[in-house]
Amino acid sequence: MDLLPIWHQALAEIEMQMTRATFQTWVIGLVPEGVECDGEGCCRMVVNCPSAYVMDWCANRLDVVIRRTVAGVMGVDALEIEYVVQQYSKEITDELGTIGQG
Repeated sequence: MDLLPIWHQALAEIEMQMTRATFQTWVIGLVPEGVECDGEGCCRMVVNCPSAYVMDWCANRLDVVIRRTVAGVMGVDALEIEYVVQQYSKEITDELGTIGQG
């Protein structure tokens, strides 16, 4: 499953569900690392966060919006998201860098 097109679409939808400041502060720096699905409509996704503070904020305050939106774009019944703090490749960061700007 190619995550970047799914993530781009989900981010566009998430951006419409919150203020620009909230989106720019908490969501724009998130990068999907991977997803595993069980074949029965349930998936688990790992999302990289730029800091522990962002990870905590997303997991505790924005998870429902993020999870519901990404699950809808993926077309799955249930999605669990694990937010982690890790560095990610420059290629992924560059490709996602234009989202939400403009």
